[in-house]
Amino acid sequence: MILTKDDVEKYIFAGTSPEIIASRKLAKENNMHVTGKGAREYLEKLDEYENNNQKILREKLMKDNKAVFSFLLRPLDKIFSAKGGSINYNLKEEEIQKVKDSVTEVADGLNIKRYLKKVVVQKYIIDPNGILFVDLDEFGDLSTTFEPTTKILWYKKRGNTVEALIFEGEEREEDTIKRKYYRVIDDKLDRIFVVEPKPNDTTGVKQVREVKRDRLTNFFGFVPAFIVGDIKNPNIDIFNSFISDINEEAKDLLHDVSINKIHKISQGYAKYWQRPEACTKCHGEGELKWEAVPGDGMWLEKVCESCGGAGYKQKVSPSDTMIVPVPEKDENDPAPNVAGYVNPSIEIWKKYDDNIKATRDYLFQVLWGTTFEQGGRNETATGRFIDVQPVQDRLRDISHTFSLMHQFILDCYGIITLRRKDYKSFVSYGTRYVSENPDEILKTLMEASRDKVSDVILHDMRAKYFFAEYQNDDVELAKKQKIARIEPFPNMSVTEVMGSEIIKEEDKLKKVYFVGWYCSLTDAELIMKTEDQLIEELNIFIKTKKVKDGTQQTA
Repeated sequence: MILTKDDVEKYIFAGTSPEIIASRKLAKENNMHVTGKGAREYLEKLDEYENNNQKILREKLMKDNKAVFSFLLRPLDKIFSAKGGSINYNLKEEEIQKVKDSVTEVADGLNIKRYLKKVVVQKYIIDPNGILFVDLDEFGDLSTTFEPTTKILWYKKRGNTVEALIFEGEEREEDTIKRKYYRVIDDKLDRIFVVEPKPNDTTGVKQVREVKRDRLTNFFGFVPAFIVGDIKNPNIDIFNSFISDINEEAKDLLHDVSINKIHKISQGYAKYWQRPEACTKCHGEGELKWEAVPGDGMWLEKVCESCGGAGYKQKVSPSDTMIVPVPEKDENDPAPNVAGYVNPSIEIWKKYDDNIKATRDYLFQVLWGTTFEQGGRNETATGRFIDVQPVQDRLRDISHTFSLMHQFILDCYGIITLRRKDYKSFVSYGTRYVSENPDEILKTLMEASRDKVSDVILHDMRAKYFFAEYQNDDVELAKKQKIARIEPFPNMSVTEVMGSEIIKEEDKLKKVYFVGWYCSLTDAELIMKTEDQLIEELNIFIKTKKVKDGTQQTA
């Protein structure tokens, strides 16, 4: 798409587009839940139930939803730890290395995938109508940024691609004249336009003028921007956030949590009480008397400063001893009902806490289509999903979006690095998500082994276990996968192998001594040596061992 000067003038004078305004409002709400910023502004006075003092106290002691949303969004990490996937550069080997070198640091010292994980995932949740933007400066250097909708005046989009883009204006004062500069990018040009007063005009009429000296050719051949959202709003041409469905309930949770905290602080202390003790200064009289002149019979009086005229102690020190008189013969003994504590109601606390937990679980179910339970030795951040399939379905959709973002950045860098406007790569993120904890997988694997299910099924379950156990340790995973491919007869026990009449004696020895040989290997050997080299070393190892009849195998 090519923008004419008239087009640019029209969009600038029209101001921020309605779609961008709606996008900013959505982003502000999402940001409040995810980062806590602006949460105090969203706490509204509960009319007829809360006075101004209570509202001020609640705002002062407010607790935001940041921790809850960190928990709710934790499964998104699996997008980047999933196994499988591929990157096809569609290039010769020497060109592939040039492109790889160009994307080792695309932003903040991070490569593409880590930048998407560390920075863009949160932006995808907060501001789904913001853009990934790849910029090329006058020196030919590339940089990648996320540009929020607060920095965008207008764009023309088709799906996630941007066909033309106008950034929000930047005000400057030059020679006492205020001007506003706008960056405008289309398929052909990267230009700067300025809004300024018309020359020799005193009526305040403004004009739009291109700053010709700042005009650049768009070397990409398209607008290097990608809109990160992927959930279409049915009522307006913007993207909804992944968390849009739970925004209203999350506001209720914000109220509930803050009210619960106020109750705990204001009503959570045990209250001490005791029977009044006579003031030690006025002896319970409430006032002090003394003769003006000793012996003249003229008495003066004043209120006791210690008790304020009450006749009993106003404050009691923890070190004070209360003297309880011995009751007379016909009197009731007041002890121990002379002092004690009134404990707060634990029941109301429990009700608040249960309600908050139930709301959190409900929000999780709305987002992911399932609930979860905690348990097992190696618990994941969310425990165990009751139904894995809905979670994986949602993750696949999001993985596809992030693979497109990765491909967009890679293509932009490839086009400039190789000086080829037609360059296209293909990126596909893995979708083998580890949604079960390894203890459960191992238990199922052991049961399947005892039941003698298909070897193909056992092979897949074993691979699944390794993925779960070492999902955050690629080196250890590679070692375990390599040794698993070498292990002889993995679905048979040593007894079964030794009792077989069709297995060769040499192969039986491999099964018997495999674990001993494996334990003799160093980490470096497992990492550096090929499978063929390790198999040859296993063969040498067993030749030094005795068979059951007592004969010696020699090399």
